[in-house]
Amino acid sequence: MARIILEEVDIPFRDLPEPMCGLKILLISDVHAGFFFRRKIRAANRLIKDLSPDLIACTGDTVNRPGDWPIAVEWLSSLPSDVPRYAVAGNWDYARGGSAALFAEQIRRAGLIPLQNESAMLDRKDASLRIAGLDDIHLGTFDPNRAFDGENADFTLALSHNPDTILYIDETRFDLMLSGHTHGGQVRIPGRGAVFTATHIGKPYASGLFELRTGRYLYVSRGLGEGTIPWRAFCPPELTLLTLQNLPG
Repeated sequence: MARIILEEVDIPFRDLPEPMCGLKILLISDVHAGFFFRRKIRAANRLIKDLSPDLIACTGDTVNRPGDWPIAVEWLSSLPSDVPRYAVAGNWDYARGGSAALFAEQIRRAGLIPLQNESAMLDRKDASLRIAGLDDIHLGTFDPNRAFDGENADFTLALSHNPDTILYIDETRFDLMLSGHTHGGQVRIPGRGAVFTATHIGKPYASGLFELRTGRYLYVSRGLGEGTIPWRAFCPPELTLLTLQNLPG
C-alpha cells in the first residue's frame, strides 16, 4: 500500500471570530489522477474515513491528461458529501487535462463546486465565511479582482494552486491561503530540503505553514500525486487537516 502522511495542522489566529474557532478544512492537492494514483486510493480513503472536516478544498492539478478524469471523478465522488466541497484548477488541469470548461464540467460531476475567479459564501454560526477560488496564475485567466469581488466576510479562505499567487495579490484580501503545486519539492535532501519547487518564491516555501504579515497565513501542501515522474524521495505525499484556532489572550 502507498504511504500517505496525514498532516494535522492547527493555525493560530489573532482575533479569529469565535464561530470560526475549530473549523476543520480537509486540503487535497495535486492528485494527478492516472495509472499511478490508483495505488494510493486505498491509503487515502483509510485516512479520510476517520476525519470529520467541515469543509473540503482541492487546490488543483487533479489529472495528468483528459483521459484520467474518470479516475479523478470516481475518487472525488467518494469524499464526504455532507460538507461543502470546492476546487480550483492547476496548470496541469489546463495544459495537460484539457480546458477550463472540461475542468468545471468534471469537477461538478464529482459533486464539487469549481471556483474559477469567483467566491462562495457560507454561514457558520452567525459568521460569514468566504471561499475565494483563484485561477492558475500561469495558464488560467487569473483575475483576483473578480475572485474577491462581493460583500465582505468575517473570514476569507483563498484557494490558489500556485503559492506564487501571494506575489501578485494584496495579502489583506484573505486570512488563509491554501496552495499546492510544489509537491514539496518531490525530491528532498535530508538537512537541505527541496531540490526544486517550480515557483518564484522558492524552496523556503516548498511545503508547510507560513505566517505572512499581519497574522495571515499560507499553507503549501506536498500533494498526493506526482507529475511526469511518479517518484518521491524523503518527501511523502500528504493529506492535510487544518484546524482554525484563536490565540489565547
